[in-house]
Amino acid sequence: MASDFHVIEDLTSQVPHSGPASPAHFDWKQREQELKRWKRAGIVALSYATLSNSPFRFASDDQAPVWDLANPCTYPEIAKDSRMSAGTDVFYRLCYRACAGGPLERPDGGGKVSRRLNGAPREPLKVWDNDGIVNTLSMLWPNVENVLVTADHLDIVGHYQLVPIDPKRAGCDCKASRRYRSYDLLKSVPQFRYATFEQVWTEIFKFSVGI
Repeated sequence: MASDFHVIEDLTSQVPHSGPASPAHFDWKQREQELKRWKRAGIVALSYATLSNSPFRFASDDQAPVWDLANPCTYPEIAKDSRMSAGTDVFYRLCYRACAGGPLERPDGGGKVSRRLNGAPREPLKVWDNDGIVNTLSMLWPNVENVLVTADHLDIVGHYQLVPIDPKRAGCDCKASRRYRSYDLLKSVPQFRYATFEQVWTEIFKFSVGI
Protein backbone atom coordinates (compact mmCIF):
# COMPACT_ATOMS: atom_id res chain seq x y z
CA MET A 1 0.00 0.00 0.00
CA ALA A 2 2.86 2.39 0.78
CA SER A 3 4.02 2.28 -2.84
CA ASP A 4 0.57 2.27 -4.53
CA PHE A 5 0.04 5.75 -6.01
CA HIS A 6 -2.75 4.88 -8.49
CA VAL A 7 -5.31 7.05 -6.68
CA ILE A 8 -2.88 9.98 -6.50
CA GLU A 9 -2.16 9.64 -10.23
CA ASP A 10 -5.91 9.68 -10.94
CA LEU A 11 -6.07 13.12 -9.30
CA THR A 12 -3.31 14.65 -11.44
CA SER A 13 -4.32 16.70 -14.47
CA GLN A 14 -1.47 15.28 -16.54
CA VAL A 15 -1.40 11.71 -17.84
CA PRO A 16 1.04 9.63 -15.74
CA HIS A 17 4.14 8.52 -17.62
CA SER A 18 3.84 4.95 -16.37
CA GLY A 19 1.30 2.58 -14.91
CA PRO A 20 -2.19 1.57 -16.10
CA ALA A 21 -4.36 4.02 -18.02
CA SER A 22 -7.09 5.71 -15.98
CA PRO A 23 -10.54 6.90 -17.21
CA ALA A 24 -9.61 10.19 -15.54
CA HIS A 25 -7.10 10.77 -18.35
CA PHE A 26 -9.09 9.71 -21.41
CA ASP A 27 -8.50 11.78 -24.52
CA TRP A 28 -11.55 13.15 -26.33
CA LYS A 29 -11.88 10.11 -28.64
CA GLN A 30 -11.83 7.71 -25.68
CA ARG A 31 -14.32 9.95 -23.85
CA GLU A 32 -16.72 9.84 -26.81
CA GLN A 33 -16.58 6.03 -26.80
CA GLU A 34 -17.28 6.02 -23.06
CA LEU A 35 -20.29 8.34 -23.47
CA LYS A 36 -21.67 6.14 -26.25
CA ARG A 37 -21.52 3.15 -23.90
CA TRP A 38 -23.35 5.23 -21.27
CA LYS A 39 -26.06 6.08 -23.79
CA ARG A 40 -26.54 2.45 -24.82
CA ALA A 41 -26.82 1.43 -21.17
CA GLY A 42 -29.11 4.33 -20.22
CA ILE A 43 -26.56 5.80 -17.77
CA VAL A 44 -26.94 9.46 -16.80
CA ALA A 45 -24.68 11.47 -14.52
CA LEU A 46 -24.80 14.59 -12.39
CA SER A 47 -21.68 16.26 -11.02
CA TYR A 48 -21.25 18.76 -8.19
CA ALA A 49 -17.96 20.65 -8.48
CA THR A 50 -16.71 22.58 -5.46
CA LEU A 51 -14.78 25.83 -5.59
CA SER A 52 -13.43 27.85 -2.69
CA ASN A 53 -12.00 31.35 -2.81
CA SER A 54 -8.28 31.81 -3.30
CA PRO A 55 -6.31 33.39 -0.42
CA PHE A 56 -3.63 34.28 -3.01
CA ARG A 57 -3.44 36.68 -5.93
CA PHE A 58 -2.42 34.72 -9.04
CA ALA A 59 -2.53 35.98 -12.63
CA SER A 60 -5.90 34.82 -13.97
CA ASP A 61 -4.63 33.37 -17.26
CA ASP A 62 -1.42 31.80 -15.99
CA GLN A 63 -0.37 28.80 -13.96
CA ALA A 64 0.12 29.58 -10.30
CA PRO A 65 3.82 29.72 -9.40
CA VAL A 66 5.20 26.38 -8.25
CA TRP A 67 5.51 26.07 -4.49
CA ASP A 68 9.29 25.72 -4.30
CA LEU A 69 10.32 24.36 -0.92
CA ALA A 70 13.82 25.72 -1.48
CA ASN A 71 12.46 29.24 -1.94
CA PRO A 72 10.79 30.70 1.19
CA CYS A 73 9.29 33.52 -0.92
CA THR A 74 6.85 30.98 -2.41
CA TYR A 75 5.61 29.74 0.99
CA PRO A 76 1.85 30.26 1.58
CA GLU A 77 2.25 32.60 4.54
CA ILE A 78 4.54 34.83 2.49
CA ALA A 79 2.54 34.63 -0.76
CA LYS A 80 -0.92 35.17 0.77
CA ASP A 81 -2.91 38.29 -0.04
CA SER A 82 -3.86 40.08 3.20
CA ARG A 83 -7.37 40.98 1.98
CA MET A 84 -8.16 37.73 0.13
CA SER A 85 -6.88 35.54 2.97
CA ALA A 86 -8.94 37.29 5.67
CA GLY A 87 -11.07 34.79 7.57
CA THR A 88 -9.06 31.75 6.47
CA ASP A 89 -6.69 29.71 8.61
CA VAL A 90 -3.16 28.50 7.95
CA PHE A 91 -4.27 24.89 7.33
CA TYR A 92 -6.64 25.94 4.54
CA ARG A 93 -4.01 28.20 2.99
CA LEU A 94 -1.42 25.42 3.01
CA CYS A 95 -3.82 22.97 1.34
CA TYR A 96 -5.06 25.50 -1.22
CA ARG A 97 -1.54 26.60 -2.16
CA ALA A 98 -0.29 23.02 -2.52
CA CYS A 99 -3.21 22.19 -4.85
CA ALA A 100 -2.86 25.40 -6.89
CA GLY A 101 0.86 24.86 -7.51
CA GLY A 102 0.31 22.22 -10.17
CA PRO A 103 1.58 21.39 -12.66
CA LEU A 104 -1.93 21.72 -14.10
CA GLU A 105 -3.52 21.55 -17.55
CA ARG A 106 -7.04 22.15 -18.79
CA PRO A 107 -8.65 18.71 -19.26
CA ASP A 108 -9.04 17.58 -22.87
CA GLY A 109 -12.76 17.75 -23.65
CA GLY A 110 -13.70 18.81 -20.13
CA GLY A 111 -17.24 19.64 -19.12
CA LYS A 112 -18.95 23.01 -18.76
CA VAL A 113 -20.68 24.55 -15.75
CA SER A 114 -24.45 24.38 -16.28
CA ARG A 115 -25.66 25.73 -12.93
CA ARG A 116 -24.26 27.60 -9.92
CA LEU A 117 -25.09 27.46 -6.20
CA ASN A 118 -24.12 29.46 -3.12
CA GLY A 119 -22.81 32.48 -5.01
CA ALA A 120 -20.44 30.57 -7.29
CA PRO A 121 -18.72 33.06 -9.64
CA ARG A 122 -19.76 33.38 -13.28
CA GLU A 123 -16.32 34.12 -14.69
CA PRO A 124 -14.44 31.24 -16.35
CA LEU A 125 -12.63 28.85 -14.04
CA LYS A 126 -8.87 29.29 -13.80
CA VAL A 127 -6.56 26.34 -14.24
CA TRP A 128 -5.47 26.63 -10.58
CA ASP A 129 -8.97 26.98 -9.03
CA ASN A 130 -9.60 24.33 -6.37
CA ASP A 131 -11.55 23.54 -3.21
CA GLY A 132 -8.56 23.26 -0.91
CA ILE A 133 -7.89 19.64 -1.86
CA VAL A 134 -8.95 18.91 -5.48
CA ASN A 135 -8.63 20.95 -8.69
CA THR A 136 -12.09 22.25 -9.70
CA LEU A 137 -11.74 21.78 -13.47
CA SER A 138 -11.08 18.08 -12.86
CA MET A 139 -14.60 17.74 -11.36
CA LEU A 140 -16.48 18.79 -14.51
CA TRP A 141 -17.80 15.88 -16.57
CA PRO A 142 -18.38 16.24 -20.33
CA ASN A 143 -21.98 16.26 -21.60
CA VAL A 144 -23.65 16.09 -18.18
CA GLU A 145 -25.12 18.67 -15.79
CA ASN A 146 -22.28 20.20 -13.76
CA VAL A 147 -23.31 22.23 -10.71
CA LEU A 148 -20.65 24.60 -9.36
CA VAL A 149 -20.91 25.16 -5.61
CA THR A 150 -18.97 27.66 -3.50
CA ALA A 151 -17.63 25.31 -0.82
CA ASP A 152 -14.38 23.75 0.25
CA HIS A 153 -13.66 20.03 0.02
CA LEU A 154 -14.93 19.27 3.52
CA ASP A 155 -17.85 21.74 3.62
CA ILE A 156 -19.72 19.71 1.03
CA VAL A 157 -19.58 16.52 3.12
CA GLY A 158 -20.84 18.26 6.26
CA HIS A 159 -17.68 19.45 7.99
CA TYR A 160 -18.41 23.18 7.88
CA GLN A 161 -19.09 23.86 11.57
CA LEU A 162 -18.22 22.51 14.99
CA VAL A 163 -21.12 20.37 16.26
CA PRO A 164 -20.83 18.66 19.68
CA ILE A 165 -21.98 15.08 19.98
CA ASP A 166 -25.25 14.63 21.84
CA PRO A 167 -24.63 11.51 24.00
CA LYS A 168 -28.35 10.75 24.13
CA ARG A 169 -28.69 10.80 20.34
CA ALA A 170 -25.40 9.01 19.80
CA GLY A 171 -26.36 6.23 22.18
CA CYS A 172 -22.84 5.93 23.52
CA ASP A 173 -20.66 6.95 26.41
CA CYS A 174 -19.32 10.37 25.43
CA LYS A 175 -16.23 9.86 27.63
CA ALA A 176 -15.19 6.97 25.40
CA SER A 177 -15.74 8.76 22.10
CA ARG A 178 -14.84 12.00 20.35
CA ARG A 179 -16.48 15.21 21.56
CA TYR A 180 -17.73 16.49 18.19
CA ARG A 181 -19.55 14.94 15.26
CA SER A 182 -18.41 17.55 12.73
CA TYR A 183 -15.60 20.05 12.44
CA ASP A 184 -14.72 23.04 10.24
CA LEU A 185 -11.47 21.40 9.17
CA LEU A 186 -10.78 23.78 6.27
CA LYS A 187 -11.55 27.33 7.31
CA SER A 188 -12.40 28.92 3.98
CA VAL A 189 -14.54 31.94 3.16
CA PRO A 190 -17.37 32.60 2.65
CA GLN A 191 -18.70 30.40 5.45
CA PHE A 192 -20.68 27.42 4.16
CA ARG A 193 -24.25 27.16 5.48
CA TYR A 194 -26.74 24.39 6.24
CA ALA A 195 -29.23 25.65 3.62
CA THR A 196 -26.77 24.94 0.80
CA PHE A 197 -25.74 21.60 2.32
CA GLU A 198 -29.39 20.53 2.51
CA GLN A 199 -30.11 21.70 -1.06
CA VAL A 200 -27.15 19.85 -2.56
CA TRP A 201 -27.81 16.55 -0.84
CA THR A 202 -31.57 16.71 -1.42
CA GLU A 203 -30.89 17.20 -5.13
CA ILE A 204 -28.43 14.27 -5.12
CA PHE A 205 -30.98 12.04 -3.37
CA LYS A 206 -33.74 12.95 -5.84
CA PHE A 207 -31.44 12.35 -8.81
CA SER A 208 -30.29 8.99 -7.41
CA VAL A 209 -33.80 7.63 -6.89
CA GLY A 210 -35.25 9.18 -10.04
CA ILE A 211 -37.66 11.65 -8.44
